Amino acid sequence: MFGFLKVNEEAKRNNYDRHIEEKRKKRLFDIIFFSISFILLNLILYFITKV
Repeated sequence: MFGFLKVNEEAKRNNYDRHIEEKRKKRLFDIIFFSISFILLNLILYFITKV
């Protein structure tokens, strides 16, 4: 019984770690996406104001 509980705890911990890793990847992707969008927006505004 205790062995089963221990295995269950390990499984939960692994699942939680994976969940955190997924969130971290998503956050990194969001940061990259926003950076690219911001740079593109600035370039567009720069060209509009230059012309």
